[in-house]
Amino acid sequence: MKAILAPLLDVRPSERPTAIIAAMQGSVSLFHEAHEQGLLRVPKDVSVVAFGAYDDRFQHGRNWGGAYFDGSQMGRRALEVLRSQIVAEMPPGRLVLEGYRIDLGETAAPPPKPA
Repeated sequence: MKAILAPLLDVRPSERPTAIIAAMQGSVSLFHEAHEQGLLRVPKDVSVVAFGAYDDRFQHGRNWGGAYFDGSQMGRRALEVLRSQIVAEMPPGRLVLEGYRIDLGETAAPPPKPA
C-alpha cells in the first residue's frame, strides 16, 4: 500500500493535493487503510471523493463523499442502447447517464489552512 501511495506520502504535506477523486472499489479501500494506519487523515489531510454506484458509497463504516449514479439504471440504459443498435443496425452511440447524485459524505472537507 505504501508503494501505491508513495507519490502522495513522499512530499511535504504542504505540497500534497488537498483532494483526490477515486474510483469507488479498490481506491476507497486503499485510502481507508492509509487512514487506519495513520498515514493520511481523511478528510483532515486529504479529501477523498469517489465516483461509482450509489449503493457502494457506504464502505468501511463511512459515507464516502462522491458523485454517484444508480447502477441498475445504468444497466437498463446500456441494454436499451445495445438493443437499438442490434435491431436498427445503428453505429455505436453514446451512453448518456442521467441522475447523478453528489454527496459530500464524511470524507470531504475544506482544504487545510497553509502552515
